[in-house]
Amino acid sequence: MKKVKGDSALIEAFKATATAVKIAIDTNIVITDDLAPMFSYVFTKKQHNLIKGICNNNGWALPSSNGVLITPIGVAHTFKSRHFKDNCSAEEVGMILGKAYHSKCNITVSIKADRRFIIFSGAKNISVGGKKYHSTAVVEVTNKDDEYAHITAIHKDRV
Repeated sequence: MKKVKGDSALIEAFKATATAVKIAIDTNIVITDDLAPMFSYVFTKKQHNLIKGICNNNGWALPSSNGVLITPIGVAHTFKSRHFKDNCSAEEVGMILGKAYHSKCNITVSIKADRRFIIFSGAKNISVGGKKYHSTAVVEVTNKDDEYAHITAIHKDRV
């Protein structure tokens, strides 16, 4: 078995979780965070430093974790949106998510009402259905659990 590392391993982990979610949906299994696989994405040092700067600049408390838990529920939200709206496969959803969290992604901030979001924008194009797209993941900085929470991911037409 070939050992997969770095961004390739991240994409494979997202594909595995998206595939598990698809199987659960296809077989009418209720998706909970007990559904495997689930994993943590640990920010690179550069990403964590950028996030610390965003939190400091906006007066937000910095969560004690240095990563985000990727759960089946979080991936299910992305899968349902991308599958039913754009007809993406589980593998394509895994690619969208993996490219959004890529180690060289761009990180920006978005503040919506009382919610605090960090946007991970993939540095590389992805191809879905023969079209080139740009992938983006939305992560919320939460006070409730002193952590980061994966919210969703999207892909936009690349101009």
